[in-house]
Amino acid sequence: MDEVEALGMQLDRPSATLLVSQDGERYFLAETTLVAVALYLLKKYADGYLKGLGLDGAATRHGEKTRALLTQLRSGPDLVLDKARFDFDESVRTLREHGPDAKAQGAARDALVEAFVDAGAVPPQAEVEAAKVMAVAEAMIRR
Repeated sequence: MDEVEALGMQLDRPSATLLVSQDGERYFLAETTLVAVALYLLKKYADGYLKGLGLDGAATRHGEKTRALLTQLRSGPDLVLDKARFDFDESVRTLREHGPDAKAQGAARDALVEAFVDAGAVPPQAEVEAAKVMAVAEAMIRR
């Protein structure tokens, strides 16, 4: 099991469900979907990190891919996992090149919390889930 799959298993199912459900349709997610949500959240982390580094062009391009992934996830996650993993691996390489940055990490954290809150999570719940994503993302970047 890789880091993305491990994060998928750690995510709170109701919180993950908030992110991919729309128009009040709430259904609990299968493991494959949880892995896809984990990948979306790791990409969201990378969006915030790139923005925090001042790489606005890269953050915008990456953010467009991240938003497209969320739209695709809402249609069915199985079809998008391979492409999303490829895009995320590319982001990890970029983040590794720039190394640790407290401002970027803060921006990434804010992006994650905002994603959960925008989806309907309460702030404390959003903070807990964001911390899970950050731990995995930062470990992947340090590797």
